[in-house]
Amino acid sequence: MREVSALREVEPPSILTTTPAMNDNELDSLIRQSQPQPAFSAFFQREVWARIAIEEQQSWATRWQQFIQWIAQPAPALATVTLTLGLGIGLGNLTAPSQGEAMRLAYVVSINPIHAAHAAMQP
Repeated sequence: MREVSALREVEPPSILTTTPAMNDNELDSLIRQSQPQPAFSAFFQREVWARIAIEEQQSWATRWQQFIQWIAQPAPALATVTLTLGLGIGLGNLTAPSQGEAMRLAYVVSINPIHAAHAAMQP
């Protein structure tokens, strides 16, 4: 119990308690007084804009825009529509249940009166 109370009495040093409080006016005054002279090269602005241009060319938004412009041309657009339709028809045929024989029999029953009478007699 003594150890716990001894630990509670010791407070860790705090930066807030060692630094004097500064209000906004003093901070504004210090900022106005300091006039840093950054050492930029003569080509700094050109280098920054060159880096921005490179990053813009490599961005996903730019690549997406280029893809949309490319696919809007007639040949890629036609190929995309054809491929999409072919893929849709193919997947539809794969997933649709096979009803060819049942549909054929229903058609024959609907137009052939003898076959309809025979089908009605069967349980």
